[in-house]
Amino acid sequence: TATYVLTNAAGCDSTVTLDLTITNSTTGVDVQTACDSYDWIDGNTYTASNNTATYVLTNAAGCDSIVTLNLTIHTVDVGVTLTDITISANASGASYQWIDCETNQPIAGETGASFTASENGSYAVIVNNGNCTDTSECTTIDKVGIEYLDEDLVVMLYPNPSSGNAVSIKANGAIVAIDIMDVTGRLIATNVQLENEKMDVASLSSGEYLVRVTTEVGSKMIRMVLDH
Repeated sequence: TATYVLTNAAGCDSTVTLDLTITNSTTGVDVQTACDSYDWIDGNTYTASNNTATYVLTNAAGCDSIVTLNLTIHTVDVGVTLTDITISANASGASYQWIDCETNQPIAGETGASFTASENGSYAVIVNNGNCTDTSECTTIDKVGIEYLDEDLVVMLYPNPSSGNAVSIKANGAIVAIDIMDVTGRLIATNVQLENEKMDVASLSSGEYLVRVTTEVGSKMIRMVLDH
């Protein structure tokens, strides 16, 4: 509807009418969630959460369409710690499945945070933290069946058998770790603490257990019998 009057070459009025179409730029947010890393439309690989990256596209009207990335990156801690013949996942509060690296097959029943090998081999753990799943590096165990590091190491556990709620543990070296396993080698408790050289066994059912006592000079496995 807008008009404007000019003067043409003949000296007469030249009335110009405007026929204008305005098109608009648009903006949007691209919400993404990924494990470890994410390749976005800008050609970059993001390894950390990001809500500032932008990229300009062209919308249907031919105008700029500015997209802002809203990215959440989840990571999985797949670190492990090896103690003698026991591998422990560093991640807490996750779900676990231990696998045999030679076959890449899951080991039946091994879904705890720690795995104690019953035979030498190479093992890894699949960790799911509720957002992502990843697999640790394989860890080689070659100490199964080796009895143990120092002939001079003396460890005493008594009374054994025990019908009480505590047993005494003494060694001729400073004790740095105590782990309890069932007779198949499956880890039941790790980093058990002593109080006045006594270990609380009230929560354990009657039966046979293996107690691995690690000192500054070596480790020994002791068979413990409880009869509550």
